[in-house]
Amino acid sequence: MGLRWLLGMWEGTGQSAAGVAGPAAFHSRLHITAAGQGLLRHDASRWALTADAEPAELVASESGFWRAGSTREGTLATVEVVLTDGEGTAAAWTGITEVLGIDAEAITSARVRLVTDAVARTPTAPPVAGGERLYGLFNGTLMWTEDVATDDAPLVNVRWGQLSRRESPIDADR
Repeated sequence: MGLRWLLGMWEGTGQSAAGVAGPAAFHSRLHITAAGQGLLRHDASRWALTADAEPAELVASESGFWRAGSTREGTLATVEVVLTDGEGTAAAWTGITEVLGIDAEAITSARVRLVTDAVARTPTAPPVAGGERLYGLFNGTLMWTEDVATDDAPLVNVRWGQLSRRESPIDADR
């Protein structure tokens, strides 16, 4: 699958945009594992940081699944993602993944851009109306950014970060 480069445990720090509720700087973890039937399992969490820049209180989590879409052309492929979060939001995402570099049959550079296809939320969830995400693998680092639109505001960048692999893709595949 063209998403194999995402497999593994990724950890690092991130930043929230000014005016966004929650910590300005945070610790982030993304765990992507093979779930069978061509699916990847997505588990992500963010923690506030202590004064010593250590993870402290859990402030957000989400989980869901990724799968390859139906279209593939050269280094481009479509992807479908379904994610739910602890704040009461569920979203279906569609996007394009692109392999940018391969060395010794291993993907060394790639990116995936996702946009919401549908958003559902509970009555007490934040007023999320849509979003975009970009994940990119460059020089062994997974960089990401997240844009969110609300009922009252257009798409705006709310979070970004850099993650380092903490677990090999082979370990994550078990």
